[in-house]
Amino acid sequence: MRTKFFFFILTALIFNALSAQTKAPPSDKVYTMYDVQKEPSFPGGSTKMYKFMSARLQYPELAKENRISGNIIVSFVVDVTGKLTDIRLVKDIGGGCGKEAVRLVKAMPLWIPGEANGHKVKVRYILPFKFKLE
Repeated sequence: MRTKFFFFILTALIFNALSAQTKAPPSDKVYTMYDVQKEPSFPGGSTKMYKFMSARLQYPELAKENRISGNIIVSFVVDVTGKLTDIRLVKDIGGGCGKEAVRLVKAMPLWIPGEANGHKVKVRYILPFKFKLE
């Protein structure tokens, strides 16, 4: 009798531990790129993303006139549907370059969402932009 009871308790504990590992993560949690097993990605990969950006980038006139160049950083959240939300300008160099980088991010198509433990999750993505006058 004790053996059956002990076996039942042991089975329940193992089942509980396994089910805790496969539960969907909270839908409101935003992960970083380092916390997920699969990072979100632009459809077609990085090469397609850079082609998309270079084809649509409009160097701001103010930045041209003042010979402004440098690096800009934009962060955004890729949600579980691939939509880009919470777009933020993290680093700007002025002359309208930051505004142009944000415009480009807003124009991007849906991304492939990131995954954690086999579930699609929201992931904050950091994207650098390089503005360079030729």
